[in-house]
Amino acid sequence: MNTVLIAAGGWHNDSPGGAFKLPSDFARYLAIRGRRVVYLCPSWLADRGDPELCDGVEVYRYSFPSAPSPSIVNLLVHLQRSREIVSPLRE
Repeated sequence: MNTVLIAAGGWHNDSPGGAFKLPSDFARYLAIRGRRVVYLCPSWLADRGDPELCDGVEVYRYSFPSAPSPSIVNLLVHLQRSREIVSPLRE
């Protein structure tokens, strides 16, 4: 089975809004069509015990960086936390 990784700014169920609706809906669409979909995003709900299965989508959340945005430090924290989640999935 093909795995699709979607990295976005948030999951629509956590933070309703137009910017998160499109990638969340696309993830659901792919899951319905038989793809394994891993959705990666920062969230205030990161301590809920990831991953959560939402409509067939594996939603992995990580906490927001404390560094101000925009900044290189903020970007590096996003990359580090994403790598920590995705690396074990590659095995």
